[in-house]
Amino acid sequence: MHYLDLSQGDHQRPPFTEISLTHRVPTLVDGVFTLAESSAIAEYMNDLSVGIKLFPVDIKARAQARQIQAWLRTDFFNLRGDRPTETIFI
Repeated sequence: MHYLDLSQGDHQRPPFTEISLTHRVPTLVDGVFTLAESSAIAEYMNDLSVGIKLFPVDIKARAQARQIQAWLRTDFFNLRGDRPTETIFI
């Protein structure tokens, strides 16, 4: 795990920009494979899991979970702008 100071723009400079395609946090590094964006990371981790899954096994319940992810990404965009992560985590 590596810590970045987002308020100082650590995510916009090397070495992070060489690792993360979107220059966004979180970014997962799995060997030489890197993946950004939380929903993509969650689905990747779900697919890797042999035991307990992050997403429901039932196809309809899984679709609903992904629907909630999409809703959080799009409909909460304005709220995230009003409440940046620096405010939440300080």
